[in-house]
Amino acid sequence: MKEKRDCSDIHIITDASVKFKIKADAAAARLSISEYCLNMIRKGKVESPISKEELKLLRDIANVGNNLNQISKKLNQLNSDKITLAVAQQSIQKINEILNSFKS
Repeated sequence: MKEKRDCSDIHIITDASVKFKIKADAAAARLSISEYCLNMIRKGKVESPISKEELKLLRDIANVGNNLNQISKKLNQLNSDKITLAVAQQSIQKINEILNSFKS
């Protein structure tokens, strides 16, 4: 069951061109007008939610990272070639950097 929030309305008066711009900017950010305005008031900027395409990309990168971790673990267990192991570890580090850049 959803938690009931204590909500109240705020109304502003503006001309039609400003109203149109706010609506268009909110739609472009994939936010409701209320969410858009609250973000602008609180943060001075709007951060759009992650798109479905970006979310799929993050999942794919995470899967590749998991596979590389498994390969690296196996290479360690087999005392495999140090160069191959180093390449795998560098790849893991780069994937982690990409994932961390999406989180921040």
